[in-house]
Amino acid sequence: MFRKALMIFAAISIVVLGSFSAHAYHPSALHGDILDVLPEQGKIRLQTKKGMFILELEPSCQISRGGQSVTLAAVRPIAPGRYQDGIFLLNSSGRVMEIFVNYNLQEEAGFLISYNIFGEIKMMEPLD
Repeated sequence: MFRKALMIFAAISIVVLGSFSAHAYHPSALHGDILDVLPEQGKIRLQTKKGMFILELEPSCQISRGGQSVTLAAVRPIAPGRYQDGIFLLNSSGRVMEIFVNYNLQEEAGFLISYNIFGEIKMMEPLD
């Protein structure tokens, strides 16, 4: 239920914020896997379907996972090759104002399955 509500909110945010973009070269929202967190620089390295980006965070950037506020350090990769994904809302300067982070790993029918924030399968491995 919460996942569906989050997906609807994310889709609406992307559509609404997309129409308010002040600069053509700055999208208003991005989705991707968080490859690295650079807290001392206030930056995140993000892999999207369109390539890799290094995003600068606003000092007031809000970060949440499952409706709970989390720290920047909490969005680091889980393990090598196991990345949290997220939706990044950007301001007109291209800096991140808000991040919705997701990491959903479940055992189902003999498989270890990872889902992205939209509920789509990211990874599926057989359990040994």
